[in-house]
Amino acid sequence: MSNAQWLWLFVGSEEQMKKAGKLNKEIRKINKKLASMSLSDEERNNYEFRLKAIRDEADAIEYATRQGIEQGQEQEKKETVKRMLRKNVKVEDIVEFTGLTKEEIEKIKNEE
Repeated sequence: MSNAQWLWLFVGSEEQMKKAGKLNKEIRKINKKLASMSLSDEERNNYEFRLKAIRDEADAIEYATRQGIEQGQEQEKKETVKRMLRKNVKVEDIVEFTGLTKEEIEKIKNEE
């Protein structure tokens, strides 16, 4: 990180400020913050609303991804239980190996 980049942020030309932002992630963040501070109230509200929408979308994607992973893990666990049952592994052993309850295993067993 160059000290010159930080100087450009405060005393440089607009071109130097942009260049510093391209070279340094932290300066880029500060440039965005400074730009938002010079907006009118309406522009700032629109800007904040858009940022909130972007964060909400990112949160929704993260949640959906997490849910998909959990569903995939549950499906994999069910398939493992089914294979164990086909190999005549005792239900008590399946409980120990998978962490599922006897009731959950019986439910999977009845799905076949």
